[in-house]
Amino acid sequence: MVAARAAMVYAKPEAGPELFKDFYEHMRREILTSENKMVFSRTLDFLFGRGEFSVYDIDAIVFDWQVKRYVSAFELKFKSWKVAKPAWLDGYLEVNGYQFIRVKRLARLLRVPLYYFVQVGHYPKARYVLFDPLKIRAELERKYEGTYAEDLYALIPLDDAIVSKSIEDLRTDLGLLLGR
Repeated sequence: MVAARAAMVYAKPEAGPELFKDFYEHMRREILTSENKMVFSRTLDFLFGRGEFSVYDIDAIVFDWQVKRYVSAFELKFKSWKVAKPAWLDGYLEVNGYQFIRVKRLARLLRVPLYYFVQVGHYPKARYVLFDPLKIRAELERKYEGTYAEDLYALIPLDDAIVSKSIEDLRTDLGLLLGR
């Protein structure tokens, strides 16, 4: 998957339609990876009984080639502005509460910091919210009763998070988190 993704990401615009071959190959492999995760999860249920184990993942692990070590891990999220706006205007970002609890527990076990990286909206108007679940004061609240969105949410105070308002700000902010 890495080779197909790299070819897609680093292709020059003049690559034209050939670019889409790399894109579709990357997406095909992403689908196979998702299928493999599901098979693994269902295999655990089959072998050990439903509910005995749960399968989770971390989205990105960052290795610094200059110092030759892992420097951080990230849980990656995307929120459309339409979904994020009500809480944002109240000074919060909502993330899934149950996942927040699990990520926080995992962060305590890791030897590298584990951050959330949440893109809110689309580039170039996107905002990027970065926070360490161990250092954030999140409120847990059950919300949206009776709708498809009903769930436990962690309300992340934007004042306690890093909010990058441009790609240039993001470079600076990520650089600080990654030791650059």
